[in-house]
Amino acid sequence: MKLLNDGWQFARGEPVDFAPVNLPHDWLIYDTNNLYKSDVGWYKRELDASFLKEGQRLFLRFDGVYMDSTLYVNGIKAGEWKYGYTAFEFDITHLINRDKINTLLLKVDYKSPSGRWYTGAGIYRDVWLKVKNACHFVSDGIYISTRKDKYGWHFEAEAEVETQGKPYEVKHTLIDANGPIRE
Repeated sequence: MKLLNDGWQFARGEPVDFAPVNLPHDWLIYDTNNLYKSDVGWYKRELDASFLKEGQRLFLRFDGVYMDSTLYVNGIKAGEWKYGYTAFEFDITHLINRDKINTLLLKVDYKSPSGRWYTGAGIYRDVWLKVKNACHFVSDGIYISTRKDKYGWHFEAEAEVETQGKPYEVKHTLIDANGPIRE
């Protein structure tokens, strides 16, 4: 996983006349007389994906974008996210060209009023580039729960995996400083 907060450019209104910007970024805060003005912001970044090996998957994860966002990769819509308070990611493998520089373009549509407090507008958290093998754990797809009864502690673990139809086995082991406690 690689932090991808550098190299971004920003334009307000239309995707022209981009200027360099540091992430995280909130475009509303710079005009305190118009903190609740509906508007569209555009973020653009180039991406060299020559490092990607055959069979690997490439994901772009946004930890927070306010408000409605749409991601384009090389001019093709990769996906959209209609909620500004949660992280999201898109598998962009099928849109990436490993032999040339790729263009990421994120449209952020801020609509006011949208809350009882100042929400900001833009990419307000980190952006990550994630490389995964064909067989991998789904992001945010590992769930662990514990309970205690008269016999002691018990745990349950579940994992979502992507295997492209290949058989797999997942082994869960509970460990402490002294080693395995229970498998």
